[in-house]
Amino acid sequence: MLDIQFIRENAELVQRKSEEKGYKVSVAELLELDTERRSKLTQIEELRSRRNKLPAYKLDGDQAEFDARIAEGKQRAQAHTLIAAAKADAARATQAALDAAAARIEEATAAAQARIAAARAAAEGEVQDVAAQAAQDIVSRLAGLAVSAEDARGAVQGVLAHG
Repeated sequence: MLDIQFIRENAELVQRKSEEKGYKVSVAELLELDTERRSKLTQIEELRSRRNKLPAYKLDGDQAEFDARIAEGKQRAQAHTLIAAAKADAARATQAALDAAAARIEEATAAAQARIAAARAAAEGEVQDVAAQAAQDIVSRLAGLAVSAEDARGAVQGVLAHG
């Protein structure tokens, strides 16, 4: 598994190597989702920072100030809701991209394994064909040598019989 920082720094290399291995991966899409996720995290941190800078007020019975603090509390609650939604969106998008990439990797791996098995079978068939042809050639040569030996034996016996 590759670290996202490595992918960011070496996007072209990761894309090229993925393609060489037969993986159907869009590094650009992954980086877009990562950028979106990081942007949302930055927004979350900014909202948290603003929330943390707000002072704690003690009310002395002033209704207008009380109403203002209630409205401010509601805004904070909305900010928390937006933060939670942003986190959930980023998590879903990242998970979807990772799931899709994993599925493509699994498909590419299965296809590569099938190609390897087919290549092995083809190579084994070729080796068997070459071995069978070599055996036939050897048998033919041996048969030719046997005929030649019989001819030579007959010639020697003929010379000995006439001589």
